[in-house]
Amino acid sequence: MRALAERHQLAELPEAPLPEAPPEPYVHDYVLHTLEQVVLPALGDPYVRDRAQGVATLSRYLRDRAAYGAKRLRREDIEDAERLTGQRFASHALARAALCELARSASGPASRGLIGCLQRINQRRQLVWRAAMGPMADRRLQY
Repeated sequence: MRALAERHQLAELPEAPLPEAPPEPYVHDYVLHTLEQVVLPALGDPYVRDRAQGVATLSRYLRDRAAYGAKRLRREDIEDAERLTGQRFASHALARAALCELARSASGPASRGLIGCLQRINQRRQLVWRAAMGPMADRRLQY
C-alpha cells in the first residue's frame, strides 16, 4: 500500500490507535504472560519453543482483534467500499469483490480514490496485527 500511495503521490495516513481493550483482556494477558514468562524460558526443544511462540503471537492477534471488533472491522470495510463505489453491499464478500473489480479497471484519477480506500482497509488490518507482528509490523520497504 505504501508503494502504491507513493506512486500516486498520496499522503501516508496518520497512525490510528487501537481501541480500548475488550471487557475481559485478562484472558489474553494471562495466556501471554504464562507463555512468555513461564513456558518459553523452560523449553529446550527449538521446535516446541517455536510453536509456543506461535501461540503467543496468535494470542496477541486475538486480543487486538477482539479490542477492535470483528464486526466493526467488516462494517468499516463495507462502508469504505460503499463510499467509493456509491453502491450498497449486503456482505463483506460482495464489498471486497466490488473493490477487486474496480481495481481491475481503475486508472488515472480514479485510482487515487481506490488507493485511499485500500489504505484505510490496510491500516485497520495493520493496527490489529501490529502487536502480533512485532518489529516486522513497522518495517518500511524502500522501492
